[in-house]
Amino acid sequence: MAIVNPQWNAIASLVSVQLDENNYLLWKSQLCSAMYSQDLLRYVDGSSTLPEKLNANSIEINLEYIKWKRSDQLALSWILSTVSESILTQIISYDIACEAWVALANAHASHSNICILQLKRDLQNAKKNDKSMLEYLNHVRFLVDSLQAMNEIVSDLDLVLHTLNGLSSEYESFITTITMSKILPTPSELHDLLLNQERQLQLLAPKIPAQVESSATAFFTQLGGYGGRENYGSRVANSGRNGHGGRSCGRNSYPTGQSTPGQKNSENQ
Repeated sequence: MAIVNPQWNAIASLVSVQLDENNYLLWKSQLCSAMYSQDLLRYVDGSSTLPEKLNANSIEINLEYIKWKRSDQLALSWILSTVSESILTQIISYDIACEAWVALANAHASHSNICILQLKRDLQNAKKNDKSMLEYLNHVRFLVDSLQAMNEIVSDLDLVLHTLNGLSSEYESFITTITMSKILPTPSELHDLLLNQERQLQLLAPKIPAQVESSATAFFTQLGGYGGRENYGSRVANSGRNGHGGRSCGRNSYPTGQSTPGQKNSENQ
């Protein structure tokens, strides 16, 4: 049974991403940490130079040269094994780890800088608008995490200020209270405060109770819809055309020319 080199176990456990067109800084950060832990970083940053192949005044191979080559090839294998196939074609011709490392830096560093600028711009312009508070906070956190993956650390103070700047006008009093405080909340504290503030605003928002709304709907339906009042007036007007005085609706009516009981009593007296 073949014995697995512990160095391969190290690279598999310490570098979780493969380099592609969009994650150079994340890949570089993980691989540098892994190489440093195994004393391989000096073979890619140029701090360790290749010794002479032969001993001085001798035809014997220099042992330091052999050790250096082995370590360098191990570092190169780590690079080759942690890039995607499309990236691999860019560095497959290099024999030394440092050369492959520099080639990747030249090819991807400028693209990463563009990504960083875009992420910073997105963070500065982040707005809550019609998002729920949780959606807005998650969006801001995603931008911050993306920057940190590129070694661009966003301080807690900047995160709090960016979050407050993106809130809508209904949170103005909340923003004033927070910014006037002697001690600003941490990002996690602000997260909880904003979710609670959203709930408070929802409770204060004017709403028609469901029972009242359904009762009102039933009332207008009985009248024949929202035009019921007009229909009611039409029925009153039509009653006069059918031989009934319009003013008699709602009281006892009597045919035209017939005395009311009160009138009869007056005449008899």
